[in-house]
Amino acid sequence: MKNDISKFAQRDYNDELERDAARDLIYNNKKFRVWLIAYAMLSLNMGPFRIISNPLKKFTKNGKPCGVDLGLIDKNGTIVCLIEVDVLFGWINEFPSHFYCLSRWQRKTKFWEDNSYPYINISFSANHKNGIMTTREIEIKYPPVLRYFPEHNIYEDRREISLSEGIKVGEWANDI
Repeated sequence: MKNDISKFAQRDYNDELERDAARDLIYNNKKFRVWLIAYAMLSLNMGPFRIISNPLKKFTKNGKPCGVDLGLIDKNGTIVCLIEVDVLFGWINEFPSHFYCLSRWQRKTKFWEDNSYPYINISFSANHKNGIMTTREIEIKYPPVLRYFPEHNIYEDRREISLSEGIKVGEWANDI
């Protein structure tokens, strides 16, 4: 039986605030832009680059977007990086000391497993000032494990990424 996790989503899968935070990070954080240019091996003569929603054009049966959140595209409209975002509501100011790993849901692996696009996944704090990020290369090192979540009475496969591998972005990031 497939878990219906939508009933637990605090904003019914509306991650527009996190998409805005990612756009802000890319457009206004020079350290992050330098990191992204190197990671995605961007050729600056292919700019200007734009950020688009649902770059893989995946939709539910009802026509709602259900693919990776954002894509960075070059001047020709070619995808040069995929960007998944979410929010950790339990993280407001200080990173929660009880977090022992960074969860990456197995169901989102489909966003990067059948393509070669550079891929980043950013989990933002509830106030969107900070984030912790992983890449395809980090996530692939961790096999999915099935975990029980008693507060929702569901099982979910996730990759449990070591916090030490998470890349800090935003205000709390001294160096990326």
